[in-house]
Amino acid sequence: MTASRCTVRLICWPLAGSRITCAKKKHGNVTYFNVNRHINPTNICVAHCKLCAFGRDPSAPGAYNFSLEEIYARAEQGAREGALEFHIVGGLHPDLPFEYFLEMIRGLKQRCPGVHLKRLRWWRWATSRASLSCRPKKLCSN
Repeated sequence: MTASRCTVRLICWPLAGSRITCAKKKHGNVTYFNVNRHINPTNICVAHCKLCAFGRDPSAPGAYNFSLEEIYARAEQGAREGALEFHIVGGLHPDLPFEYFLEMIRGLKQRCPGVHLKRLRWWRWATSRASLSCRPKKLCSN
């Protein structure tokens, strides 16, 4: 472990401790669990992060890109199994248009309206901004 990683952990632990203290004050010794389903539309990724074992080049063995219908089917199965949240991540696919992700989010909300969407990391928004014709705040409100 590098010195910088140690520093990050030391900084974050006090924050986690205060969050735990707040939760104990609010809920006592009661523990809550969230049933979620991970939905990864693609593992094709151009980022090549050193710690990632998930991302693949488009031609690599095991590379995939799900159609919207495949994603909706997985989501509906998760909802039937009691999922309360869809955690949507995935790779930085070089050829998927941003509209694919917008349609995915709209379709998931339409098909599974009671399931919370924890969706897309900041880099998906940042890497797609050049192709947007409106501001992210407006997109998020749809």
